[in-house]
Amino acid sequence: MEDWQFCFFMKGMVAPQEGITLGDIIIIGYPPSHDASIFFRASIKPDMNNDDLRNNLLDNLRNIAKIYGLVSNTYVDVMSGSSASKISSDHPFGDKKLRGNFTLIPVFDEEQRRGYIPIIEKTIKKYEVVKPIFQGKTKGFLRNAIDYYYRSLRDETLEEKIIDLMISLESLFSNELDELGLRYSLRTGFLLGVGQEAERSNIIKKIQDLYRKRSKVVHGTEDVDLEYKDISTLQEYVRDAIKRLIHIEMPKQQFLTLLDESVYDKEKGDRLNQIVMEAIKKW
Repeated sequence: MEDWQFCFFMKGMVAPQEGITLGDIIIIGYPPSHDASIFFRASIKPDMNNDDLRNNLLDNLRNIAKIYGLVSNTYVDVMSGSSASKISSDHPFGDKKLRGNFTLIPVFDEEQRRGYIPIIEKTIKKYEVVKPIFQGKTKGFLRNAIDYYYRSLRDETLEEKIIDLMISLESLFSNELDELGLRYSLRTGFLLGVGQEAERSNIIKKIQDLYRKRSKVVHGTEDVDLEYKDISTLQEYVRDAIKRLIHIEMPKQQFLTLLDESVYDKEKGDRLNQIVMEAIKKW
């Protein structure tokens, strides 16, 4: 077995210049940019294919970036290029030199950059929780929802954002192709209304209104009135719903039924509150 280090460049992840080590991962920031390099340490057998290992690490890194998006509400562009170096006694952490020419953008001082350490630490911790979802072992609907939420962070237009966010919302709250926006707007409202019951009706109305606008965008209706603040609110709704559902272990259909019955059954509503409050604490 030989120990190797693989390095990938990430545009948009703020990290301290001195670096942060999390298990077999090292993340180093490059002031004054918002960018960082992430280094993976891996043991390689003589007959292993380095390209296969690199591609596997790249897939993992892209999934880590999606969790970073959930934690920070920030899109990170994972560059496909990489470098690899053999770890030796002279270089116990491999070669940490930055390769290539990159455009730097201002400006974080080192103290500000260190403030991002808890965000990075939480990202790695949550990634370990969500990894089975990315591997297709459980909650496939959440994997789809996370993918489209993350795409919305990258989208350039409000029209693109509302389409991707509504697809994410449908992945979370719809089980049938012909379900109406009213049903999953109610489900969203009752999930996110736990702990802020006074806002529940506003959440439901907002989702219904944005669903109508999304339908107009999809069907090519001219002059759809979209505002950044509304899309930002929708983004937060989707993000919060994903974060809660990550820690709710009840099967999807069973949980959707509980949401529906909570509309008119106080006992079911109390049970919903208990389940969701426990999920909030875990995040």
